[in-house]
Amino acid sequence: MKSGPILFDMLYLMACALREETPEPGRIARMDLAAVYRLSRRHSIGALIYMALEGNDAFLSADGELIRKWREIKERAIRRNMLFDAERAQILAGLEQAGIWYAPLKGIVLQEMYPQYGMREMSDNDILYDVTYQKELFAFMQARGYAYQADSSEHWHHDVFQKPPVYNFEMHKTLFGADEDPSWISYCHMLSDRLTLDGKSQYGRRMTDEDFYIHMTAHTYRHYMSSGIGLRVLADTYIYLRHKKDSLDWAYVDRMLHEMGIAAFEKQCKSLTAKLFMRREDGTPALTREESDMLSFFAGSGVHGTRDNLVAGKLRKWLPDEGEVTAKKKLYYLWRRICPDRTWFLAYEPFYARHRLLLPFFIVKRISRKLLRSPRQVRAELAALRRMDKKGGTDR
Repeated sequence: MKSGPILFDMLYLMACALREETPEPGRIARMDLAAVYRLSRRHSIGALIYMALEGNDAFLSADGELIRKWREIKERAIRRNMLFDAERAQILAGLEQAGIWYAPLKGIVLQEMYPQYGMREMSDNDILYDVTYQKELFAFMQARGYAYQADSSEHWHHDVFQKPPVYNFEMHKTLFGADEDPSWISYCHMLSDRLTLDGKSQYGRRMTDEDFYIHMTAHTYRHYMSSGIGLRVLADTYIYLRHKKDSLDWAYVDRMLHEMGIAAFEKQCKSLTAKLFMRREDGTPALTREESDMLSFFAGSGVHGTRDNLVAGKLRKWLPDEGEVTAKKKLYYLWRRICPDRTWFLAYEPFYARHRLLLPFFIVKRISRKLLRSPRQVRAELAALRRMDKKGGTDR
């Protein structure tokens, strides 16, 4: 997605909301508000943009149906967050009673830093917990009416539980998958010793401010290099640094980011965020070419990324020669998706790693499971693979 006036109009409104400033009525009057609405929904920041616009005379003169739909996004965001907050309190109380330590992650912490309640839209809650109590957690969540999502199998780094009408809890056994870079795994092991008491409960834990920022950056990078991630993460970065930048131990942060190989990404992302949301009279920010490319990728990804980005990212990872995406490379891609490398097997399927002669049974099981559980995703991935251009897809 190329950066254009609609994107920069939305970024301007994001900056106004985050800085608690009133947008300039003349600029609102010149905006294509219907297009801004559609883009804000795609990035799950519709409530944030509405909060910047509501009460502004230039906005109140817009199409009444558009205003109504936009207001409903804000009201749903507030209701959803209230439901999550109430349900999370019950779940954490249950963990307390069972003597299981836990640490809320990501949006749970960030939402409290935003200027207004509901401004940070939530689709799930992430909680790190003591995995030695996994069986007890399963029993507790199922007793509360939650269904375990089988696609987040016991080998992955989190267990996903869902319950109507909106509840989606990702209970993290660790922060990153076992097949990540060894430096990331090493950081995970070290982090467990750096969690501190939250000061409000017996078993509640919290990351240090530095570790929260490192994890937030690593999580963003992982999605950025995979299927992509949307503009909301830039708002998260801005809000967090606005509250914490001057108090962080940057020597520790920089050292860990370098060890994890994401220091350059963090620097560019931080610079882009500062330029986008800094106070200015008018116009668009002066971005470097690299920052402009990064912004375009964020804007084109949507909140959860795209299938095309996912396929392109895996091709770059597995076949980094930057050559044409030939039929042979596409076949190799399919083979790797069906039968991953030994590192993956050691991390997630150690039985088959030890018994390689049984791999045909694993392949049949894997294909059958994918087709039965997620046929639409399989079709979408195959379609994305067919669309890969000669350069291998989106540049990052």
